[in-house]
Amino acid sequence: MTDNTQNVLEVAQRFAAALLSLNPDALAKVSATDVSWSIAGTGRIAGVHRGVPALVAVARTVRDHGVVVTVENILVGRDGVLALLHESGTHEGRTLDAQVALALKITDQLVIDVTGYISDVSAYNQYLQ
Repeated sequence: MTDNTQNVLEVAQRFAAALLSLNPDALAKVSATDVSWSIAGTGRIAGVHRGVPALVAVARTVRDHGVVVTVENILVGRDGVLALLHESGTHEGRTLDAQVALALKITDQLVIDVTGYISDVSAYNQYLQ
């Protein structure tokens, strides 16, 4: 059995760069056509988002609300990556300070699923009204 962790990490890094730059073409190169992103809560971006355009729309909403994303740690597994993030910001009198974990499932060099975990779902919902 070969160690796949370096490949998995590289796919995750390309995925993150494409998502943060809101680049749908680059994102499509490292995502399955039916890629999904599940986000907890009831706020503006909560729910399951499918396909590259939907993922870019979520990232755009987060960026437009002034969320600053700081990577605190990256955990690499055989078939995925867990990104531990700190997300903070101030927008229209509201403040965000939350810990977020993004679990990326990677198969055949493509991200197939992203699941988000949020330390304070209620505060995240309020911030992204």
